[in-house]
Amino acid sequence: MILSALFRFITTHSRNHVPLQKRGEGGGKKTGKKSGILRGNMIAILPLFLLPFAGCTTTSRIGTDNWRDYFKPGHTKEEIARDFNLYRGKWWNYYVRGRWFAEGGFYDEAAQDFRKAISLRSQDQRSARSYGMHFWEYFAHRELGVIYYHQGKYEDAKKELEMSRSTADSARAKYYLNKSNEAMIKMTKMDIKPPEIRITSHTNGQVVNTPAAHIRGVATDDAYVNGMSIQGRSCS
Repeated sequence: MILSALFRFITTHSRNHVPLQKRGEGGGKKTGKKSGILRGNMIAILPLFLLPFAGCTTTSRIGTDNWRDYFKPGHTKEEIARDFNLYRGKWWNYYVRGRWFAEGGFYDEAAQDFRKAISLRSQDQRSARSYGMHFWEYFAHRELGVIYYHQGKYEDAKKELEMSRSTADSARAKYYLNKSNEAMIKMTKMDIKPPEIRITSHTNGQVVNTPAAHIRGVATDDAYVNGMSIQGRSCS
């Protein structure tokens, strides 16, 4: 609408100055110069008007809804079940309520909500669209794995955490996966052999004449390898 009014203004403005060009036909260069300046001024109007509109063109950043924005600490599980509105029972409703339950230590109720959310949306995702321009950090598998870890169900926890990392890796999932593996090792006493280190470089007996040399190798263990260090220095 604004651009249309602008073009009408320019058209009317140019028509009102047409007689200047006609008078210039017999008046030599003087009148022609005026009309040339006039046309230049009219042409310059358009960029001046369009510049503010171009400056107003922006790209809006889509935010991600956080379940903590909807968390009210101090609720009992009965209050959460009573007061939390599931609306139409979408995956994000069950996921958020599950986080409420988990934060309060109500693990059975939290696990039930996470399983329901997974049945409605199967994969973890950092920016999962719910409706309109609303997106959630959705980690139902990860949070279910965390619940299983706290309940002592380490094999189930490992399964859920690995599934979460396969689609949306996170430091939280990695941390609880390591904790689950550690707990399983202690329970089953499966760590019965020392780790093995196999050097993959310098395999032909190569001799070096420098005080330091870069070597490559692989470390394996029946109870996983979380890291390596030599004389207290981490190796990567």
